Amino acid sequence: MIIDMRVRPPFGSFLNDPRLNGDTFLEAMTGMFKYRPEPSQRDHRMESLIAEMDECGVTASLIPVRKPCGGDNASIAPLMKAWPGRFIAMAGVNLGDSPDISLETVDSCVLHGDFRGVAIEPQLEPGTGRMDHQNALPLYEKLNAERIPLMVTFGAYGHACLADINPDIVDKVALRFPHMPIIIGHAGWPNVTQMCWVAFKRPNVYLSPDYMAGYAGGTEYLRAACTMLENKIMFGSAYPILSQRHALSMYRSLAWELGMPASVLEKVLGSNAARLFGLS
Repeated sequence: MIIDMRVRPPFGSFLNDPRLNGDTFLEAMTGMFKYRPEPSQRDHRMESLIAEMDECGVTASLIPVRKPCGGDNASIAPLMKAWPGRFIAMAGVNLGDSPDISLETVDSCVLHGDFRGVAIEPQLEPGTGRMDHQNALPLYEKLNAERIPLMVTFGAYGHACLADINPDIVDKVALRFPHMPIIIGHAGWPNVTQMCWVAFKRPNVYLSPDYMAGYAGGTEYLRAACTMLENKIMFGSAYPILSQRHALSMYRSLAWELGMPASVLEKVLGSNAARLFGLS
């Protein structure tokens, strides 16, 4: 079983996200990471993405709705019905909105809908910036009480400054809300070692390095999976930044270089995510 923990599909409001579409974006990404684009990255058709998933053996892809980029939960909801079992959707919320709006999203999309958790990207919200924003507390209290997973984009180069991705922020939220599973998209890169400490220390913190595994120091996430974080590291492509084919090739090559046992690679590529979402 392979589960891709970060996919922004050519569907619904994702088609209007200027950060993910257009030839300039695709050329920049394929040039940076040195790979040939897949058909779905050029034609923006769901049928092409499903074909790529099938060819790569990807059982399911997790979709974090990007609310600060115009993401619309209602536009993504039909995706789960069109392709049952192939997508795990995380409802997007803006931390800068009134907490009442976030709580209503949890009720309508997760507790009474087909979404499996909540996704936030505070680094893209003007005036918010951090996952420990005061508006987030009522949301986290509800997620904690209901044991609903939270996916937060935390790391890479989209943040205003390094202070906004201090691992101490995740550590304190995880301590305060121990029953809320926290999935760290981009895995807090470049604070690799410190984030590995947080994931090791806090039972509710998981790291999904996605394309950061190929960045400077990113291999250490997979090295940690060979020892202390066997059950905490999860594969992701960050599609359409990487194609699923290229991301899987990168992870498998790094695993081979590290001498990662096949049983551990199986956990990284899918079993850890399946366990978290009750799919195994």
